Amino acid sequence: IVIPEGSANNNAQQKEETWKIETQMTIQGQSMDHAALSEFVLNLTRQKQIEDVRVVRTRLTEINRIKLVDFTLDIVVSSLQRKA
Repeated sequence: IVIPEGSANNNAQQKEETWKIETQMTIQGQSMDHAALSEFVLNLTRQKQIEDVRVVRTRLTEINRIKLVDFTLDIVVSSLQRKA
């Protein structure tokens, strides 16, 4: 793998960006309600390693007379930590 060096006047952040690697993942799950899902997504976005969270799908379902929310999330995980 060859990483381009860019111009001689690159600053430290630009050099870090050269090495930035992102991983995408999908989470499928169930929550008790939309409020619980919202709190879960909010907590994910507060993680330094999480670049982006997108709610792809939600659907109300019922299992053994218990109403649940099926959901799918797309998440981008970054190798660089965001600054708090």
